[in-house]
Amino acid sequence: MKLKILAVVMSLMPLPQVAVAQQVEQGALLQQVYVLWGMMDGAANFCWEAANYDVAFMEAHQNWLANNVIVRDELDTTLAASGEAPTLAAESEAAGSTGIVGILKQATNPEEACSNWLRSTVAGDYDAEVYMAEQLGLLRERDGM
Repeated sequence: MKLKILAVVMSLMPLPQVAVAQQVEQGALLQQVYVLWGMMDGAANFCWEAANYDVAFMEAHQNWLANNVIVRDELDTTLAASGEAPTLAAESEAAGSTGIVGILKQATNPEEACSNWLRSTVAGDYDAEVYMAEQLGLLRERDGM
């Protein structure tokens, strides 16, 4: 069973003096992970079209979604309990999608960029739990925790 990373995040800082930092960190982590969902959706759609509707791109994205369905359920549950605005998910996903599509459109070689995305997606390089752990590390580094 997948590691319940969000539960782990919540339990890592149990001291009362860091409650505010924990709330800010949790909100930032939630935002970044929803951005990941938008990026994956945007990249899949862009690359699918750029590759003349090669089914491999949609299959990779659908497999990624299926592999991360438990994480997404936990993410949505955590958002609902967090006190963050319910619109955080949709706004962050839209930002992620818009951002990655903008990057892919500017790529010198969109076909190569899309091939790299496909290869990395199939290899599990964009696994949501790994991404969350990386983002948590970056947030803690930024905040000196």
